[in-house]
Amino acid sequence: MQITNEGLHISNISYTQAGIYSCVLENDHGSLQKVHYVTVRDAPKITSSLEPHLTLLPNDTARFECSGTGSPPPNASWLFNGTTLVPEQSLYLAYGNASTGTYTCLLESSEGTDRQNMFVNVLRPPQRVGGTNYTNSLTPLKVRADDALVLACPFENFNSLLWQLNERNLEEYFDLTDVKLKENMLIIDRIRSRHQGTYTCVVQNRAGTDRQSFVVGVLTPPTIHRTHPEELSDEYGNGVDSDWDSQWRPDRPIDSAVEVNLLSGETLQLLCQASGSPEPNVYWNRGADMARIVSQTSNLTIPNVGIHHTDLYTCVAENELGKSTQVYRLDVMTAPQFYDEPVQSIEVFVGDDLQLDCEMQSNPPASYQWLKEE
Repeated sequence: MQITNEGLHISNISYTQAGIYSCVLENDHGSLQKVHYVTVRDAPKITSSLEPHLTLLPNDTARFECSGTGSPPPNASWLFNGTTLVPEQSLYLAYGNASTGTYTCLLESSEGTDRQNMFVNVLRPPQRVGGTNYTNSLTPLKVRADDALVLACPFENFNSLLWQLNERNLEEYFDLTDVKLKENMLIIDRIRSRHQGTYTCVVQNRAGTDRQSFVVGVLTPPTIHRTHPEELSDEYGNGVDSDWDSQWRPDRPIDSAVEVNLLSGETLQLLCQASGSPEPNVYWNRGADMARIVSQTSNLTIPNVGIHHTDLYTCVAENELGKSTQVYRLDVMTAPQFYDEPVQSIEVFVGDDLQLDCEMQSNPPASYQWLKEE
């Protein structure tokens, strides 16, 4: 500010120098005053501090001010993605009512405008993919053994994904190296019984965690568990053929017959243990053609066996995926027995032919000889 003979000179006037300026003239005969009303106009300028990027997490709130300078005083308002949101200086955002987008502080006056943008990211927890419905997800997924299994984790908007099996992290299972993870998918090319259980995908970001479980059941055809002859003998006495014991092989074809030798009058008791999914139906047939069902359970019991019980007995285990069988050959041992009376009186005439029989049954076959008393 400089006073000269020509008047008052203000260089580079500022907003604060606006006001009333008076020039007073005086001499011995009187005085005179000249008044200048100086208005300094200035374009709006935002002075409040705004973060260019802001993330809102659950339960977060935030308050922002859109303030600044200008002459005449500017009007303040807030825009959202270019559309007026509130014609006020203050903006209040809460996690529940805010949206992700660009919020703009705008100052306007007749001298111009000023604006400043702030991008707000309202971070939501992981979201289920649209169109997926897993309300019945805990209903077991039944997959046939050797088929492929693909599980897709039905979420988006997550930073980390973890797969669990039966509430243990998948990497803790050293025998499941054939399970592959790709993006949000779990892939098993050939599923086995060891793969069944409850799989859970756990997704997470800064806003929260969510999870989805899948119960996987593996369908398998029936398997009859072979029993070593020493264990079989506990079931029905010491009646297993010693030759079978010398030839025992766990991998022997399942239809190979187990030889069972019992004495007449003993009890036959066999147990057929089978597994499979779904649980197989187990029953016993008799005869080479397996035409007669002799037991509807896994147990076969025949008390007081006789030679007429000698036959093939087959354990059958079946479900919707197939059938498995195990054959037992029962051989009942008996002492020699005549079909008729052991003492008979026969009269013949001199010169007639005589035919005497010695018909009997025995197992094993008995040797015989003829004797004549003197």
